[in-house]
Amino acid sequence: MGAGIMFMTRDGEVLALRRNDYKGDRWSGHWDFPGGSSEQGESRYETAIRESFEETGNPTHFKVVDHFKNGNHYTLFLALVPKAFKPILSEEHSSWAWFKPLDLLEKKMHPKDKKPLLIYL
Repeated sequence: MGAGIMFMTRDGEVLALRRNDYKGDRWSGHWDFPGGSSEQGESRYETAIRESFEETGNPTHFKVVDHFKNGNHYTLFLALVPKAFKPILSEEHSSWAWFKPLDLLEKKMHPKDKKPLLIYL
């Protein structure tokens, strides 16, 4: 079970992170939203919050307003932020960018996040 957060600005841009290149990781170099696997006893919401702080540092104030399920094992939460912020990346990601959602879909995206993004659109 896992979860993530799609941070979105008032201008409709979303934050995406580019995954580092790891040997044996078929999703190396793909773009995704901050998120990951749940720890023991953690809800999906708690997972999304923890993972987003681990992978982006301390984002500005945000408000979770919706969620989208990708099957039974992953939930992507939509969080509104007042403006774009500069994330502090963990070692899991090599770069970041704010995208219009349709522009992000043109990139190589991890399917766990691409499907919920398509549902959102």
